[in-house]
Amino acid sequence: MKETMHQTRSRRRQIIQRTIVYTLMTTFVVGLVTVLVLLMLGYRFNRLTNTIEQGGLVQFVTRPSGASVTVGNAHLIDTTPSKITVNAGHYQVKMEKSGYRLWQKSVDIEAGEVLWLNYAQLVPEKITTTTVASFASLYEARVSPTGRYYALLPDVTKPSIVLIDMADSKYQQTNVNLSTVAGKTSGTWRYTIASWSNDSNFILVKRTQASRIEWLLVDRHDPAKSQNLTSTYKKAISTVLFDPNSSNRLILRMNDGTLQTADVSSGNLSDVLLRDITGINVSDDTLLYVQQKSPAIQSVGYMSLGGVKGRELVQRETKQKLLIDIGSYYGDLYTVITTGNEIDLYRLSALPKSASTAPITMTPVAHFQVATPPLDASIRSAGRLAVVESQRGFLTYDLELGKMTSTDLGTTTASRLTWLDKYHVGYVVNGRFTIIEFDGGNRQEITEATTGFEGNQSSDNKYVYSFLRTDRGVELRRSQMILSN
Repeated sequence: MKETMHQTRSRRRQIIQRTIVYTLMTTFVVGLVTVLVLLMLGYRFNRLTNTIEQGGLVQFVTRPSGASVTVGNAHLIDTTPSKITVNAGHYQVKMEKSGYRLWQKSVDIEAGEVLWLNYAQLVPEKITTTTVASFASLYEARVSPTGRYYALLPDVTKPSIVLIDMADSKYQQTNVNLSTVAGKTSGTWRYTIASWSNDSNFILVKRTQASRIEWLLVDRHDPAKSQNLTSTYKKAISTVLFDPNSSNRLILRMNDGTLQTADVSSGNLSDVLLRDITGINVSDDTLLYVQQKSPAIQSVGYMSLGGVKGRELVQRETKQKLLIDIGSYYGDLYTVITTGNEIDLYRLSALPKSASTAPITMTPVAHFQVATPPLDASIRSAGRLAVVESQRGFLTYDLELGKMTSTDLGTTTASRLTWLDKYHVGYVVNGRFTIIEFDGGNRQEITEATTGFEGNQSSDNKYVYSFLRTDRGVELRRSQMILSN
């Protein structure tokens, strides 16, 4: 009997012990998982407030890598590329590397958000600049979209350009005489390099004489196949754009406001697609246009490339110039529309084929004003930035941060900005080639330079190129941005 009672008590004790152990183990596992989940979500103990707060993740990438990072008073152990989770708040971030100038920026870190500081260009303390090519005269220099080629116009009154292959260690030059393409004409014409095709295979050269305009299409691979578009199509052409998806197709806006497309290979010209068009732009597979509806009303719309029907997005009761661009950022569509000095940024619910009648909702994202009507408006840097350019500088709306910044370049320019990459602009001010970030931060002088020529950055980011006018002519110069180990 006693033995039976003892066994019963032992079993009870074992059950209680197991229950306690299992409860403690379960509690420990649940607690550990909870802590790990909170850590993954960025929660940290704030020693200043003695509370647990959700922080934000900051990613650091520099060019070149290997820079030390300081966030506020915290010094990261790892060099770039690196990351850290910190409490939400305002911080001063510094990135330093021996032999390079300090990079720094004030940032706001939001709880539960990721801040990408992945565009830091470290500039050497001592920059080595060398001359790679010289020209007796030079009027204009335009870099190709790929950055590999330069198209140079030595003389504004002569039908001749020079092509430079920047990937060639000797910077091979090819002289292209356009006299045959231009044809025999009397009087003096003025030439300018209008644009490159996206694939860098073709160049548009515009020439003017009083009110007359002609367009020359230069074939980089085979200059002998270059042609005078005005003569080929026997049209008074006001604007020419390359189809972004095929440099063999052109979009032509005529002097009378009609719009047609042309096939370069066949020489075929489409029927009139749109009328009363006052401005055009292209974005991916979409043609954007401004249409005069009446003397006091304009509309902005789009037409799918390859389509034959346009679709209106919005009307404006104004006589001022309108600009439009469209871009996509992480699956969301945005459009920037300028009306005089008024700027509107919208998020689009969709952008169906222009022949479709599916509804499109335009949700306002931001509205702001600039001092003078802009020269250009675009959505760039993989859709992250809406950029409005003026004669004195540019305004940027960062869709990632929902933040607007205005940058005064300290100089007047009547041409579009030269973007060296997604986040950096190159320009000349006070006789110095200067680099600045998209938000106006980290302005760095690089070398002596002359305004009026586009800068460039090598594909490996090791060099930036600029031009300097001297007593002997004009020099193409290379500045080393990444030091040799």
